[in-house]
Amino acid sequence: MPAGRWVDPAIGCGGFASLIAAAVTVHLMLAEIRSPGDGMEIIGAIAMSGFCAGIGTTFMLLLVLLRHLLHKAVEQRSELAEVI
Repeated sequence: MPAGRWVDPAIGCGGFASLIAAAVTVHLMLAEIRSPGDGMEIIGAIAMSGFCAGIGTTFMLLLVLLRHLLHKAVEQRSELAEVI
């Protein structure tokens, strides 16, 4: 199906980016990184990388939903042609 040719790679890239962000979050939580201040830099980095992992996962799930809707629309194309 030409319409959905780029959907699967986009889902894969979104999943890979989310996986990298989650790995960065885990690394920041487990690593003993010294902070010159009170440690808020590390907490901010952990929060933002976790946020990026969550947003990436949400984006990936949205693409899965849109792929399903695209497949349904392509299946119903002949039905729509009969109406028009």
